[in-house]
Amino acid sequence: MFNSKDYSKEFDKFNRQSSAKSILKEAESEAIDAILDELAVDGVGSEDLAELLTKIADPKAVPLLKKMLDRGKIPSGWTKTDVETFVKKYPELHEPTEMTVCSLCGKSRPIVELRNVNPDYFFCRDTCWNRRGKIVGSKHVSALRCPYYAEGMCTVDGGNTCSLSFGNYGTDCYVYRIGTARRF
Repeated sequence: MFNSKDYSKEFDKFNRQSSAKSILKEAESEAIDAILDELAVDGVGSEDLAELLTKIADPKAVPLLKKMLDRGKIPSGWTKTDVETFVKKYPELHEPTEMTVCSLCGKSRPIVELRNVNPDYFFCRDTCWNRRGKIVGSKHVSALRCPYYAEGMCTVDGGNTCSLSFGNYGTDCYVYRIGTARRF
């Protein structure tokens, strides 16, 4: 329900989701494993599921929520604040900070010092982030054919009109997602 991308009127996702939240919150610890499994998918409902876990407040959720925080998978806002507060209550359940390699410079750093474009590309926040498009975009033919792909970045936000022939550049264009990295 939470990770469904069916937003049709017939499916009625948000009413169903509201009912599911109530049922899962009432089930409390009995629902934790199912919620954690669904949250591990990293789908469109991640924020709602993270919020639900903080309301249930079962410490079993701490390792996954901490990992999501470290990876920047919970966007800024009240949900992130609630998750941070909940996770801080259980420092003994924190796993060692994950290490990963910057896709541009090759340095191994704690994941909290990196930003990611997708699960395959991580960049140093302080030195490599602004140069990320050159390495990621250059590997995608669709990016290279785009007239607004310049110096490794999308230049549509600079006043140009997107030439994407399908969908919406904010959700369907690979280059734009590299340039904005909205949820990373």
